[in-house]
Amino acid sequence: MIKQSVIDEWERDFHRRKPRQVISNLLSAEAFQYLKSNDFAFVIGLISDQSISSERAWALPLYLAERLDQAQLTPELVLQHASDLAEMIRKKPALHRFPGRMADYFIAAANRFVALELPLRGNFTNKMFSDLQNELMGFNGVSVKKAGLGILIQSIDFGQKIMAQDRSSALLDAHVNRFLAQYTATEKNTIADATEIFRLINPVNPALVSTWIWSKDKFD
Repeated sequence: MIKQSVIDEWERDFHRRKPRQVISNLLSAEAFQYLKSNDFAFVIGLISDQSISSERAWALPLYLAERLDQAQLTPELVLQHASDLAEMIRKKPALHRFPGRMADYFIAAANRFVALELPLRGNFTNKMFSDLQNELMGFNGVSVKKAGLGILIQSIDFGQKIMAQDRSSALLDAHVNRFLAQYTATEKNTIADATEIFRLINPVNPALVSTWIWSKDKFD
């Protein structure tokens, strides 16, 4: 059990240093606007955010479109290049550490956009948190944590209206677990454990506390 005095200090510090962005400070203005204006590009960026830096992952959709000689990265474009997509990602400088896996994920995402007739804009606003979480998790390569991250970006960085974010969960990763392990009796906390703690700090959006810990881990 974490002492109430520690929770109180975390709450004060969180509100003093409450994150104003999740990825916008990591990207060029061009790369950021590219993601904001293209939902398919956003999904590709979200999927890519694994095993490489966030800066590289979220810029990948823009660079991939450039390699395919097109202004917009669309599902149809990805499907047209299904046979050589992995090679386009692998081409030096490689866009991702795992080009084959990413190509498979991107093709699956493109097929889902086409099958559901999803437009390039307007898919991720005016939604309930749980509904949007389920929609994002419908894409291969998007876990609970990734879906939560995607919702934070849509809300905090893009200014989209996402309702009932009080239902969000902690974005549990090595950074968050390492931080909590200093104060809890276990070396590895569960998502439920972390969410219960984060709800005490920021009940309106527990997931946002994760980004506060990431910034502390980076700058403290």
